[in-house]
This record gives sequence, structure tokens and C-alpha cells, in this order.
Amino acid sequence: MIYDKHAASTTYGTMSTKGTIALHERINTIKEINSNTNFLDVGSGEGKVLNDFKDVSKTDNVVGVEVNKRWYLESLKKYPDCEVHLGYIQDYLKLVENADIIYTNNICIPDKMVWDIWDSIKPGAIVVYNLITLSIKLRKKFGYDKSEFSKISLSANNMRSEFHIIVKK
Repeated sequence: MIYDKHAASTTYGTMSTKGTIALHERINTIKEINSNTNFLDVGSGEGKVLNDFKDVSKTDNVVGVEVNKRWYLESLKKYPDCEVHLGYIQDYLKLVENADIIYTNNICIPDKMVWDIWDSIKPGAIVVYNLITLSIKLRKKFGYDKSEFSKISLSANNMRSEFHIIVKK
């Protein structure tokens, strides 16, 4: 089945700065974040997480991909020091290949998008998402054990949101 990129939702949540700090701290316990770490936000919205992660981590290697032109233009205006691309992540596989951390905060992103980019994610990259059903599918499809997933509750979407973290094998 061919993935219809136009089926992706444009409904976004927002991660608080406190949430981004907590996420940074958790990831840093899994794999040290340094100035060479590449952070990719899929569905980067207006760019707040990119900017916050850049400030917290002291890396300039933050990049976002956004499908909604309005949010994309807003990110360029609000955070001109952050690199953001307009389009679908499947069209930016080079960014996926280079990413050490891939983050998404959009439970409306279709599972198919993850399968479209999964082979491009390098082993050892950390994937953070709040599409919780994805964890079950990753266990079934790729044989991950439950112990390979960690969870974190973050201040996002004007409430506490559960995110899952996995290191790609």
C-alpha cells in the first residue's frame, strides 16, 4: 500500500520548556548529548521544541520538518536560528539518516510514516514519540522487548503526556 502523505493530520500539541528540559535530561541518561548531537523534530510546528532543545543542549544541530505551511512560516519568523523544512519527512530521509534523536509530538501521524522512515534511522538513534500503539507494533514487527522501551511523562499539550523512548537496534 502506498502511503498517502496528505492523510497526515495537522493537529499539533505543544511541549512546554519544562517538558523539553525533562526530555533532554532523560535522553542524556541514555546517550550523552553534546554539541555534535543531531536532533530532528518531525512535525515541528512553530519550532518551540527546536529552539528549547537548542538552548538546553547547546547544540546547533536542530532541524525540523513541518507539513503545515502556516506553522512552518511561523517557525521561520519566531525562531530564525533553527533549521526547518516544509514538506513530508519521507522527502527528507537524509535528515533522518543523520539524526541522533528523532522526536515527534503528534499522535495523529500515521504509523505508515514511521515504517516509511524506519530503515533510514541509524542504529543507536533515539526515537521519542507519543503514538503509544507504535510500541506494540515495534515489538511485533522488529522483536523489541518491553524492557527496551522507556516511558516519560512530560508537560505537553497543556497536560501530562506519556512519551515512549527507544534506541533503534
